[in-house]
Amino acid sequence: MFLHSILLVCLASLTLSMEAPPLTMPEMETASISGNYIIRIKGDHNKVASYIDAAAAKVSKETVFGIASAQGVDPQELSYGVRRKYESTNSMSVTLNDKDLADLKSKYGPEIASIEPDFKMYLAGYAPGKSWGLSRITHRTPADDMAFKKPSGTGKGITIYVLDTGLRIDHPDFDSRIKMGKSFVKTEKELTDKNGHGTHVAGIIGSKKYGIASEAKIVGLKVFDGKGQGSGSSIIAALDYVIKNAVPGKTVVNMSLVGPKSEIMNEVADKAAAKGIVVVVAAGNNAADSCTMSPASAKKILSVGATDKEDHAATFSNWGRCVDVYAPGVDIPSTGIKSDKSELRSGTSMAAPYAAGVAAIYLSQNSYDNSMAAIKDILKKSYRGVKGTKGRSGNGIVYANPSSK
Repeated sequence: MFLHSILLVCLASLTLSMEAPPLTMPEMETASISGNYIIRIKGDHNKVASYIDAAAAKVSKETVFGIASAQGVDPQELSYGVRRKYESTNSMSVTLNDKDLADLKSKYGPEIASIEPDFKMYLAGYAPGKSWGLSRITHRTPADDMAFKKPSGTGKGITIYVLDTGLRIDHPDFDSRIKMGKSFVKTEKELTDKNGHGTHVAGIIGSKKYGIASEAKIVGLKVFDGKGQGSGSSIIAALDYVIKNAVPGKTVVNMSLVGPKSEIMNEVADKAAAKGIVVVVAAGNNAADSCTMSPASAKKILSVGATDKEDHAATFSNWGRCVDVYAPGVDIPSTGIKSDKSELRSGTSMAAPYAAGVAAIYLSQNSYDNSMAAIKDILKKSYRGVKGTKGRSGNGIVYANPSSK
């Protein structure tokens, strides 16, 4: 049984090329999804799953309709009981009413490590304002002549998974390196991008005109639908998929998204990193402490804040010790879905793919013992001069030339 799509506030729906108002913390903190839970198991998850499925078989139509109404979805699309199992963390996502949840805790409490409400996830970009960002990251320090300098590497041999809204793979700035992998959105099994956010992000990573990693392979995993609808459990499922399929030392994950702090989300992100995958995430656009959000607060990932053309931290960018590095994120041109012309967007969603592309270049040029060694090298070679940072944020801007000293 699979998870239905959850209504989500999509931050990529604004039409101004400016720094839009960030999502407030109260909105983020009330992002749980009624009736949906992510359960982590200590022992054999099959016993717990069997119990939940048995309870689901007895549930009344009224219960299903009640939960569906609370979530604002069609009852026919609601999967009551176990929806997904996550091998990487011995956990599962479920839909239960209060009574069945209480019965589960009573009967299997000792075998349950944790129960978290499922939660909404948010795209970390704003829709439309020569790619100044692409030029900036090819210069280690600010320069009068900020013309694009070809980096020493291209990301050849590296695969970058983009967890987002899908991809417009027929865009003329894309080629055969860029393809869709799988959809984790039940209501949109087709892989085409109906929102534009994912296509823009992928373009920053590796399109012909706007991309930094010009020879890296890009695989789109769809975790948001055209309206920006998604959930934590869908993103965890996509990460689980990457962990199973990735080649250690040759893989990068880009997540230009943010949600409330979640232990299970952070655990899965760190599991991916432990397998040798460089996990790059947006710090978020809340103008708040990034350590209060996931997956930006995971321990083994690269969390990326946004800067403007003057190397100032963008006013919307999250801050704090969970922001590792910065990249350009204001008025960034890239590929879109409405036409073959460029589209301008702003947000840490745009900063993260610059860092993901840079990570691919570093991996293609060097052999690292683990993903953290690659991240440390990226941080070491960044330009430490971001202005206006706060709360112990990193103050470097990613640099696309790993051969520099």
